[in-house]
Amino acid sequence: MIAVEDIVFPPSKLYRDIGDVIIAHLRDKYHKTCTQKHGYTMEIKRLIDFESLPISRASGELVIRVTYERDTLKPQEGDIFEAKILQITKRGIMLSVKDIFEIFIPAEKKLAHLTFDIGTGSYRNGETVVYKKDHTVDVKITCVIFKNQAYKCIGEPVESQQADIIIPEPVIETIQKPKKVVVKKSTQAPKTVRSLQKMIKRGSK
Repeated sequence: MIAVEDIVFPPSKLYRDIGDVIIAHLRDKYHKTCTQKHGYTMEIKRLIDFESLPISRASGELVIRVTYERDTLKPQEGDIFEAKILQITKRGIMLSVKDIFEIFIPAEKKLAHLTFDIGTGSYRNGETVVYKKDHTVDVKITCVIFKNQAYKCIGEPVESQQADIIIPEPVIETIQKPKKVVVKKSTQAPKTVRSLQKMIKRGSK
């Protein structure tokens, strides 16, 4: 994110390149800190611009308005994070996101379909281990609480919504051509017709 801030410096600190002084000040002030407005500051990446404002008459200190870029992480409801399982108990699962903040998955509502195995410290579905310490899983945040300069989150595991698609093998039908029936013309009249002809000849005699 791009941030703009006014920084107050005593003249005694401006003994070297002012850009280096500003970056060092920002890193000391914000690195791995957390605020409700911006979330966790992961890194001060670069100084974009700065300008000097009028010197404070009360203290004689120099006020500098700085524009800089910093890498932040702010959890919000609906966000999905890849998290590492820290602890598993009968009450639920505690996970960590990049060692920055934690997410708790309550067992009562989100893991009720699984069985807690106290011997191995895991959640199982039958004989299959689904969740175990140090496993990495995707978690969706359902509730965010900011307290004591840190975020406390509640979440739920992200289940795969994509079912296995079974593509049937193509059915190849063998269509047999009908046999060609050759009808031969008979030079002989049907038996019934021949009988009639004989009867007619006999009658004519």
